[in-house]
Amino acid sequence: MSQLLIILCKKSCNLEEIQYLIDNGADIHIENDQPLIESCLLSKNIAVVKYLIENGANINAQNGQALINACKKQSNSDVIKCLLDNGSNVNAQNGQALISACESSYKLDVIEFIVKNGVFVNAQNDSALIKACLNCGYLDVIRYLIENGSNVNSQNGQALINACGRCSLLGNMDVIKYLIENNADIHSQNDKAFVELCFWSKNFELVDFLIKNGADIHAQNGQALINACSQFCDLLKIKVLIENGVDIHSQNDLAFINACSGDKNIDIIRFLVKNGANIRAQRDQALINACSYPVDLKIIKYLMENGADINSQNGQSLVNIPRCYYGSKNMEVMRYLIEIGADVNAQNGQTIINACSQKGNFGAIKILIENGADVNSQNGFPLINVCKNRGPIETLILLIENGANINAQNGLPLVSFCNSFYRPDISFEKSFYYLLSKGANINSQDENVWIKIFRGYMPAQLIKFLTQIEINIDSKCSFTLIEVISDRILDPEIPFNDVELLVKKMGIITDQNFLISFLRNPRFKILKFFADNGIAMIKYKDFILSFLFEITEGYYKSLLLRLLGFEDVSNLNSYCYYCHNDNRKCISGHVYGHFYQLNEVLVILLYLKKIGVDFSTAVLQDMFGEYLKQLDTVDLNTISFEENEFDQNF
Repeated sequence: MSQLLIILCKKSCNLEEIQYLIDNGADIHIENDQPLIESCLLSKNIAVVKYLIENGANINAQNGQALINACKKQSNSDVIKCLLDNGSNVNAQNGQALISACESSYKLDVIEFIVKNGVFVNAQNDSALIKACLNCGYLDVIRYLIENGSNVNSQNGQALINACGRCSLLGNMDVIKYLIENNADIHSQNDKAFVELCFWSKNFELVDFLIKNGADIHAQNGQALINACSQFCDLLKIKVLIENGVDIHSQNDLAFINACSGDKNIDIIRFLVKNGANIRAQRDQALINACSYPVDLKIIKYLMENGADINSQNGQSLVNIPRCYYGSKNMEVMRYLIEIGADVNAQNGQTIINACSQKGNFGAIKILIENGADVNSQNGFPLINVCKNRGPIETLILLIENGANINAQNGLPLVSFCNSFYRPDISFEKSFYYLLSKGANINSQDENVWIKIFRGYMPAQLIKFLTQIEINIDSKCSFTLIEVISDRILDPEIPFNDVELLVKKMGIITDQNFLISFLRNPRFKILKFFADNGIAMIKYKDFILSFLFEITEGYYKSLLLRLLGFEDVSNLNSYCYYCHNDNRKCISGHVYGHFYQLNEVLVILLYLKKIGVDFSTAVLQDMFGEYLKQLDTVDLNTISFEENEFDQNF
């Protein structure tokens, strides 16, 4: 009941419920007065706090954590006053209450009340003032703290730096002016306040104000201009810096390069070029940035007309275009770049490979092919990418009709398509049969590729198709392939009859493959599947029973070597199909421990008993006694494993 009191104080703060618990014996002091501490965090109900205090809760428990919690964001300011009025230590934890209140944007009246109760305003190296300067527009709180002794230059001038940071995006000019007027050191931390302001603020007047008050525009190797040309670009802000003599070439013209990134502004770019920016700095990085999302043809044309090299950095400008969001603007840019000489096969055809990524951009791919792009670049990756991302059949047709190798990398296009994620907007059958009609050879794959096909997402249509064609596969294949086929036998999304037909067709119903499958997925359905297809389970009763005992009672890693005599089990996956979905290893009771169905061990034992296994031996009684007691109550004549799809429940 006492633990429930903590929970209610933390979540609901319903006074009647809390009164009921305390009246019925809940300990108000549990875990060092945790109920009061929880009720003060995000509290909206001062009545609960008062009730707990009146009933003896220690207001200063846990080194005054109740007051500190009350000063955190979204708490009720009346709770703070109640705690202080009842003797809470305002300086607990080195004045953390005031610091938390300043960090949480409390209004002046709350801050005043805390200070008037004797808090040390300079606690933790004036952290209260520094936190207050992170909040936008709280000049009255900042002024009050400074008037009451806060040091404006504590922590190496961090207060001014905070005020010139993110909050300056919303203005904050009055706070910055007040701090400087009260002797904040504008040069602290290598003029970091000015550098931060140039990044965040769009207010050129603020930039001008700091310059007039002595800010070093060349600090940090010209970082102020570089920041001004970054995310929050503003022409007037940049003009102020240039007009005051900032070096436009600082850090190898990084300011100009930044201006060509992100949300670009042609007026800013023109202004920088007119003032001497090197358009080809850092191997034409400005043009490469301009060819990244979002693209603007006017800016790209302007850079080209002023001397940028379209093929710098091995043609990276054109390579970037397909990575941008698709649209008519991008197609227009791509045509323009190709018209002025961009190499469509730069970087070993990376442009068309990028265009074939994700959903495949039909328009971009068509333009590139029409202009000589190699559809088989990098050993057929354009088609492989389209197949991997289940691109539209129109894109497949475009690539294949223009010479894409359908069997590149040992048939990887078809394998990639079979393993791709389901997309309801794309027909699997049309694309799949089209690939086959154009010569995709599913039997060209080696064993590892078959593993990829069966391990990936496998639509029911693919299973159905595989049952209808000739399949060449070695029945003595690897552990891993048998394991993944075992997973498909259990897959509820695939019609069982189709799986059964496919497994028969592949010729993998062998004694050894049963053992591997059961070790991978110790499920009744696996056992029944192989039994129905001719494997004599009575012959493997010792293996099955030993394995069941191992996985329910102990660790089974050595079981393969002990029972099967295999020399190499390094490829055996130690996860079953169901546990793998939960990232659970099949050791101890984890195989069956998370099932909510009738225990599968019992079902398997029942099946073995039905086919004639004698469970009367002392060894089996010792191993499965708890289950055998239940089996003894079952009339085997009433049980049929052949009717009503019994096995599909397991």
